[in-house]
Amino acid sequence: MLTHQHGEQRQEVLELSIEGQLLYVSYLSSLLRVIQAALREAANYRERTKTYFQARPQPVLVLSGLESNEGLVLRFTFADPSNLASMADLSSGAFKAFMSHFTQMLKKQPQPGLWGFSARMPRPKEYASELDRRVDEVRMELGHFDRVTVAYGDQRIQIDGDRVEIESTGSSTECFRLRDKMLGG
Repeated sequence: MLTHQHGEQRQEVLELSIEGQLLYVSYLSSLLRVIQAALREAANYRERTKTYFQARPQPVLVLSGLESNEGLVLRFTFADPSNLASMADLSSGAFKAFMSHFTQMLKKQPQPGLWGFSARMPRPKEYASELDRRVDEVRMELGHFDRVTVAYGDQRIQIDGDRVEIESTGSSTECFRLRDKMLGG
């Protein structure tokens, strides 16, 4: 489970790993923008975590860790803006909602049939929720990178071109291919 100790404080983190030697700054900037919007929307999606955003100042999404070896690993968590203390309950609720919606959205994407073709599925004009729209934006931005892993708790989603692997501890791993890389659907 991706939970870190920071001093005496438990820290819930969403980890995003992007493989590659050279990453376009414009793609990374856009990805950070849509990730932030999606995670804030995920926090507002649940009653338990929505109340955190009714107070002023509102919680902030921070990078609690950053690594660079053969790519980039970003660790996100929500923090109290006054002292940057990790807000584990808020982070946990937001990240669970995000991962759940992201997983379901990926499973609904068209997959190749027996002969390698599938019906093209256009982006929806209307989404069931604002969170679904934000998660779809994240999916589109992740399509700019060759290999990406998003992980929280016991869940891991790995996207490698048009191949998607969804793994959750205690259940089987699902692997499938998306019709048109992540970009156009």
